[in-house]
Amino acid sequence: MTLTQKILGVAALGLAFVSASVAQDTSASLLGVRYVETGFAYNDINNSSVDAFSVGANLNVPVTANLDLTAGYTYLWAEGNRSVYANGATVSATGYITEGAWRTFVVGTLGHVWQSSNLGGDDYGVWSAGIGAEYSINSQTAVAALISYDDTFQGGDNHSISGGARLSHWFTSAIAGTFGVTWLEGGSLSYSVSAIFKF
Repeated sequence: MTLTQKILGVAALGLAFVSASVAQDTSASLLGVRYVETGFAYNDINNSSVDAFSVGANLNVPVTANLDLTAGYTYLWAEGNRSVYANGATVSATGYITEGAWRTFVVGTLGHVWQSSNLGGDDYGVWSAGIGAEYSINSQTAVAALISYDDTFQGGDNHSISGGARLSHWFTSAIAGTFGVTWLEGGSLSYSVSAIFKF
């Protein structure tokens, strides 16, 4: 798996993770709420001297009582032995079930990546599927966990398993913040923060 594919896997997981998270009147859940989000992530690539970063924006729209659709854009860059830049666009669908303070959910994501580096450029499709659960600690704070299978539409061995945990908090009725940690198969870690604005 290439460096960009590793980074994209983390970013795609982050998008799916955030899309599986927005507030309702009686819980801190991030599901079922219309919002825009901006975020930043630092990606610690295992066994590499490369520092990788990403920024992105998402739009989440509930389409039914138990289904959200999320559209997102991510810009990724890496500095080290060689420079890597990539743009990614994704669309995710998150279905969920509510049981008290718990929400279990499944996420499916499709996307496309446009990659550039000093070795040339490439573009390819990506997809992921994940399952997770979220627990509202109170009316403002929630924690969630997700495991995901991530792959590309290219030939070869490009798939990976990833998992993550996220803490979210509503500072006001319309503004929330999140902090997340994502583990990618192979030992890479991603640390992310984001701001969410309900509308």
